Amino acid sequence: MENDISNLNVLIEAIQRMYDINTSNYEDIITYLHKLIRDDILNLRNAHQIFKNIMLSQTKKINLIGYCIKKLLLLCQKDSNPFEANFIKKTLPNYEDVSETNVSVDFDLFNDDNKVKYIYFDDVDSLIKEIQDEEFDFIATYQRKSLIYYCANFGSTKCFKYLLANGATVDQTILEGSFLSGEIEIIHLLEEKLLPNYKCFQNALIAHNLDLIDYLISKYNFVLSYNDFATKYCFEYLFDVLNNEQTFLESLKNGLLQKCASLGIFPVVKIIVDKMYNVVTDKKNIISKISSSLICAIEKNNIKTVYFLLEKDVDINYINSDYMTPLQSASFVGNLDVVKILVQRGAIINEYHNKFTLTPLSRACFGGHLEIVKFLVENGAEVNQIKDNSTALVTACIHHNTDIALYLIEKGADVAKFDPFFWCASSGNTKVAEKILDKIEINENDDALITACRNNSLEMVKLLVSRGFNVNFKNIEGMTPFLTAVKINSVEIAKYLYEKGADIHVSTIDGFSVKEYAKANYSADVGKWLDTLDI
Repeated sequence: MENDISNLNVLIEAIQRMYDINTSNYEDIITYLHKLIRDDILNLRNAHQIFKNIMLSQTKKINLIGYCIKKLLLLCQKDSNPFEANFIKKTLPNYEDVSETNVSVDFDLFNDDNKVKYIYFDDVDSLIKEIQDEEFDFIATYQRKSLIYYCANFGSTKCFKYLLANGATVDQTILEGSFLSGEIEIIHLLEEKLLPNYKCFQNALIAHNLDLIDYLISKYNFVLSYNDFATKYCFEYLFDVLNNEQTFLESLKNGLLQKCASLGIFPVVKIIVDKMYNVVTDKKNIISKISSSLICAIEKNNIKTVYFLLEKDVDINYINSDYMTPLQSASFVGNLDVVKILVQRGAIINEYHNKFTLTPLSRACFGGHLEIVKFLVENGAEVNQIKDNSTALVTACIHHNTDIALYLIEKGADVAKFDPFFWCASSGNTKVAEKILDKIEINENDDALITACRNNSLEMVKLLVSRGFNVNFKNIEGMTPFLTAVKINSVEIAKYLYEKGADIHVSTIDGFSVKEYAKANYSADVGKWLDTLDI
């Protein structure tokens, strides 16, 4: 426990260093954060979120923080696990334009507006010269915010006092913004007119301003919940929870462990679990807390936390309030190693508690994880099991996971149940559609051809026509494939159907000719082509 507390203190210190980052220390801090991430004291997603919080509360550091995020992502990319790599791939493009040359440059908010620029630097003398016109509107907005709002948000006390003295109006959003900048003199001036609300408290947490947090708690009786300090990474307050057994038990009851497992804050999870074993006497309660937290950790791919919880008293087949089990979660997010461990320990693959819950196999099909699909099938997953009025094959077709669909068909998936062919026609998935068509009796008057036209899939249209689907089939709404092509303004499909014998003299259910229908649907391209025909 002593070593765990030491790691918690390291985490707290690291977060504080992030908030104290500047142009002279950022390189050392990024290197330090990378080490903590590799030592499983800090999570890369958490570091990213903390930096985003700093952007909100320390506006003048936006360029610096953007570059720090980019550099940390690139550093972690060199030795990332598959799940970190996926996060980096999704996140890095947001910072591709950030350059080290701009870390000392104030962010581009001003758009040549000197008034906001003077407020940014709290240059009240220049601001007064800029607005000395006696007709100046002190309530006017700039980029949808008032000047006094910028004062509160930037912590520009001199400009704030000047504008307030000259009739600028204040409201709750200005007070909320002042708790991000944390300028206490501005806050006190606003308190003479307004009372802090919960958003003010949240902003103080985002800013990691412990003095302001304590001030709001003591003066206005705000209650600091586990959700507040955990999601805002203010772990200084965790010691108050750990040192008070009643508070600790109440926080456990309200989901403290699950929240920290979801966030992937391993040092905190470890401390809470160890403490729980010391103070909770009900073994069933412990199992429930650990098992539900395991699902939370799996869902967010917090690998270190997952493996730690798996070594504790866990119910492998635990069902949480969302009707999810650990195996369902691992199958969906794509963690094959965890899936293997769960199955080896007796996780149920096929028998699920209600007909509306997707099986692990269907969830793997949903997530597009072919290797997990193969593993589950090889270990007894029923490929034709019906859940939520669907099968694994239908799920794979709905989510366009071609390789999985082809594999399931190879393994004997029923191609008729719940019409997976319809989803292929809708999405234009010709590879799977061909395999299904090889196994079913074709109904030439099926509306699949209309569906393919509606979704503008020429390749699917060609496949269906080649397999004998009726180019002049009319559905109950009076639509034909050709009319559908006209409606979506697809000249290619319309031409192809015409060449294959489609009736171009057909009328809609309302009596429109194809030319009239093209005009009614603003299908100009098809309309021009129709004008070339003898209709």
